[in-house]
Amino acid sequence: MNPTIVKVARYPVKGFSPQLLEQIDVSAGKVFPFDRRYAIAHAASKFDVAQPSWLRKAHFLQLMRYGKLATLKTDFDTESHAFTIMRDGKQVARGALNQTIGRKLIEQFLNAYLDGEAPVPVKVIEVANQAMTDQERPVVSIINLASLRDMERLTRTPVDWRRFRGNLMIDGGPAWSEFEWVGSEIAIGTVRGRVVDRIDRCAATTVNPDNGERDMATVQLLKSGYDHIDCGVFLEVTSDGTINAGDELKVG
Repeated sequence: MNPTIVKVARYPVKGFSPQLLEQIDVSAGKVFPFDRRYAIAHAASKFDVAQPSWLRKAHFLQLMRYGKLATLKTDFDTESHAFTIMRDGKQVARGALNQTIGRKLIEQFLNAYLDGEAPVPVKVIEVANQAMTDQERPVVSIINLASLRDMERLTRTPVDWRRFRGNLMIDGGPAWSEFEWVGSEIAIGTVRGRVVDRIDRCAATTVNPDNGERDMATVQLLKSGYDHIDCGVFLEVTSDGTINAGDELKVG
């Protein structure tokens, strides 16, 4: 039985909540369109606006260090680049990230919200033709929900897929079978790709995606229970096409 794509997600702004999709068009050698298109550099970042380039996640707001971000829910419009931030179900900030005034509105809110929690002032950034993912190479992440359910034997509580910030959540196959795909070609809908690596995990996965509390020792549990700290795999897209929620994933 082939696993099925049950959720498709992207993260238009690094470190913030996912945007769920029913369908997405992808291109060879690229991440999902608008995935980590923007990031928020904190005051201690070495990001150079005069010579923008990819940097490691430590230079930006992200859940590994700033769990308070999880208390904010967001929305992004790909036409206008409008980024909306909500807290407790109410809109608290909105601005078009491709416009100076829009970026300033978002920055002003985050400066106030994170003062004392993160180095401020912050700055909205983007790099032309470069997603601000944790990996400099353009890859898509796949999370096997069966593996998360297997982890629940150790956690004794549900393991939310959002902790792992994947692009494609799959179900219907054995737990941890995704590790066997490394080096293999796979097909999803009209898309083909190659699984290139396992994903090693960091403290961002310890953060509750609803309240921002560090309430699960995810990395330690993986290490003690499975003798590794990996969850999910990276896919390198090798052909243009469309992925739909409900598509089967076929190996080989």
